[in-house]
Amino acid sequence: MISTTCKNCTFKLMDGFHQVGCEIGMLKKFKSVGDEVLDYVEDEMTYSKVDRVCMHRREETWRESGGTRSLLFEETFIRSTFVVIHKAGASLGDLEKTLRDINLVDTVRLPKVVVCHEHHKYSEIIGVASEIIPESRLSCVYMVDKLYEDSMYDESFRRCKNGWVIFVDSGTPVKKEMLCAINHASVSEAKKFVEITGEVKAYPAIIYKHLDGYKGMSMSEKVATFNQDGLSVPIEDLYENYRLFRES
Repeated sequence: MISTTCKNCTFKLMDGFHQVGCEIGMLKKFKSVGDEVLDYVEDEMTYSKVDRVCMHRREETWRESGGTRSLLFEETFIRSTFVVIHKAGASLGDLEKTLRDINLVDTVRLPKVVVCHEHHKYSEIIGVASEIIPESRLSCVYMVDKLYEDSMYDESFRRCKNGWVIFVDSGTPVKKEMLCAINHASVSEAKKFVEITGEVKAYPAIIYKHLDGYKGMSMSEKVATFNQDGLSVPIEDLYENYRLFRES
């Protein structure tokens, strides 16, 4: 099991030989989501550790070299890829609407964009998409044959990098705060969900790969086999959680 120790972290709070907390509150957040925070002793000093990755852990030299809270936010912000599923029946206008929304999302890390289409010519798709998304962040997948019902998702995933993979149907609106809402819950609050449902479907790439995508059964069915509460959350709940945070 992967664990993170607070020894040498610039955010640990010490009282003599004992750690008493975290400057940015991550230990309390880990406890709030059910993680056990343990003490361990090394060289007569008592530190904390947690059996998960702490994305906020920074060596003491990080702050000495100019590290700030705003820089930490930028460094830990989620990476993402939007996959636009452009099925038969969707128009080029639908595609344009969704891509324009994606292009306007609030983020400190620009997302990659994959368009997976089963109709319209490649030249038509790339003609619309490249007017909105720079080609350095854009790729297209043309599905000639589908081996199984949801193979468009799995074929598109081959073009995705690490981070969150967000599937959205062509024509579906994408709110400006989507990435910030996901980032706030998964990174800032350390919540452990692995599926987002509703107007989008989203998964961490490492989970999608581990579960082998939609082969055999849907991702939702596979996530349900873990039999653990809180792994799947509606996107609307994340929006509301983020709204309450901003108003607090």
